[in-house]
Amino acid sequence: MKTNTLWYLPLEYLDKRYTILMDKQLVFAFKQADIQFVSKVEGNDLTKGIIQTGAFLDSDGTNYFKFSQLQKICEEFQKGNVKDGDVFFISDLWFPGLVAIPYMAMFHKIKVKICGIFHAGSWTTTDYVAQLKNWAHYVEMGWFKMVDEIYVGSQFHKSEILRCGISDEPDKIVVTGLPFDTEDIINQKRAELCKNKKDIVVFNSRLDDEKHPEVFDYVANQIQMRSSNVQFLKTMLMNLNKEKYFDLLAMSKIVFSAADQENFGYGALEGVALSNAVVVPDRLSYQEMYPKCFRYNTVDEAVELVWKYLKNPVDVSFIAEYYNKSALRIANRVSELITKE
Repeated sequence: MKTNTLWYLPLEYLDKRYTILMDKQLVFAFKQADIQFVSKVEGNDLTKGIIQTGAFLDSDGTNYFKFSQLQKICEEFQKGNVKDGDVFFISDLWFPGLVAIPYMAMFHKIKVKICGIFHAGSWTTTDYVAQLKNWAHYVEMGWFKMVDEIYVGSQFHKSEILRCGISDEPDKIVVTGLPFDTEDIINQKRAELCKNKKDIVVFNSRLDDEKHPEVFDYVANQIQMRSSNVQFLKTMLMNLNKEKYFDLLAMSKIVFSAADQENFGYGALEGVALSNAVVVPDRLSYQEMYPKCFRYNTVDEAVELVWKYLKNPVDVSFIAEYYNKSALRIANRVSELITKE
């Protein structure tokens, strides 16, 4: 059996994002997949885990983190620790400087493989990097040619990549779901909270234009004219750590989205895991993840769905349980890459 090293490059650890749990789940999944040699390449923190400039990630911090990872990989090549047949797994393949890895491998006269997750890119028209499309499109095309296997959260995301012509190799793009595990969310305390739901509707998206918090405000106004007892909460305004955030979801009845951008949707899935109904637009990855009865086309339909599930709460946590296997799906594919000649 081949015993090549898996060089694992995690994302930076941000408490208000899913990156900490994603790292935990991937590390565990690599062990489950019996990958024997995993070398984790840590980056250096610039912003102390705080997003100061940017949206999902801090623009300065993420580049600092990734380039410091790349520096360490350069050192490993120079020391002769990167061997023929090794595999690099990158948690975010939108990785400036990625070309350095096959470049160094060529001069060391070895072959390595690269795989990892694409969360979004310039092909996602509402993503911030779409503003860079006039040149980023061509950079991304190079990455898609260079990388051996790509993991995405949904069939919708894969279809968007192929539709935009960035890749003409559909077999290289594998729909796995993104790392997720309900056991990291549900504990005994939250299981008890789920039994006594309150009239709370949560908006747990970022307060950016493509997430449309103003639609949530409209729905809130309409519902509160019917009942002043219903709370509508935007978690991004509440300064919650992850523990308090999950406690809130355990108490709430509905997680609401109005997103124009969603290739997977951690926020809705976290809500579902904690026995919330979801009310989401009838588009994007939501169409494949949630039944039609939770999706709306107009804001007035959204109002009626919120009212319906406030009065008649539903538990669809079984949907979230399906994605518990996502990290292992990824790890099994990586294991095959390691052993494949």
